[in-house]
Amino acid sequence: MSLDVVLSVFLSGFLSVTNGPPRPHIKQIALEGTNIAITVSVDAGFERLILEGGSSGRSNAWQPRASIPVEQRGGDFVFRLPRLAQAQLLRVRADSPAQTTLSSELSYVAASAQSIQPITSEVVLRIRGKIDGTDKIIITREGAVWEHMNWDWPQSTVWFNDIEWIPREKNIITASGAAGFLPEEADLSAARLERVRCRDIVALERSETSLAIHLGDTLLGADDYEFRLHVPLRDSNFTTQNPGAAATLKVKARIDGSDQLRITASDAQWKHRYWDWPGEVWLNQVKWVPGPDTTTLPNEGPTRFLPADINFATARVIDRKGRDLAAAEATADALVIHFADNLVGADDYAITVQFGP
Repeated sequence: MSLDVVLSVFLSGFLSVTNGPPRPHIKQIALEGTNIAITVSVDAGFERLILEGGSSGRSNAWQPRASIPVEQRGGDFVFRLPRLAQAQLLRVRADSPAQTTLSSELSYVAASAQSIQPITSEVVLRIRGKIDGTDKIIITREGAVWEHMNWDWPQSTVWFNDIEWIPREKNIITASGAAGFLPEEADLSAARLERVRCRDIVALERSETSLAIHLGDTLLGADDYEFRLHVPLRDSNFTTQNPGAAATLKVKARIDGSDQLRITASDAQWKHRYWDWPGEVWLNQVKWVPGPDTTTLPNEGPTRFLPADINFATARVIDRKGRDLAAAEATADALVIHFADNLVGADDYAITVQFGP
């Protein structure tokens, strides 16, 4: 699949069906180039699965889109169909001689390709909405997926440029038909995050094929967030960078609230944002207890945690553990690790970052 992230679908609304008989469940949805792939889980006992679609706002006008004969078998089945040209509601019907049951509805948004066009030498993605808790947005050249982690979904519309998005319905945004969501020459690995309004954490992780925007609001209630992604267009003179020295950094900490760790060639700086300071922190084999008077750890002598000649722009996360947000944002001369723990109490976090080739 060209989309690196598969969306596990947890749906908030349910159709009115009879209690008792098991019903099909839309389990996963993914973008595969110009197609969408919808994975449906169903119990044994049905003859056929039928994927139905309806125009957004007209949920009573359902039309069959595709069908799969399942012949009494249970398990997972995948529907594949071309990306649609307008917003759709999707559901699955399971039929047998004895019964018919329906899955929950899933909203799917097909954006106009004109919404994500370059401005001179870059694509600008402007996202704004109310955040309460922890969320993640995955963006690829095929589309965008919203993943909710903790506390409330955005309760009002999120705007993605001029596209109206309602993430609590687990929407996917993609271009209609065969059009690309982002141009092929968009250099995702060089994307830049511009924070316009955010009272807590907005962090960007980049790769060649996707962008992950991590949102963490650990304060009480929701607040307005706005940020822009600037994605440059790669020209024909593009050359690869020097990868620098190979190295690995593992950071372990006990987090309660939100914190930021900025790492440069010379030192590590801890910025505590909200709730409690962390307990002991480990940077590889170096122990550190950040506090109001110990916010800086030199990267030298007995407290050296990284070798010299690191190319911070090559940083990539290879492992992370924790019940909420841990993200690593790479720049040309620094690595910023963001932690946000939105649940009650503290918990242990670990994130491992690799540098170099």
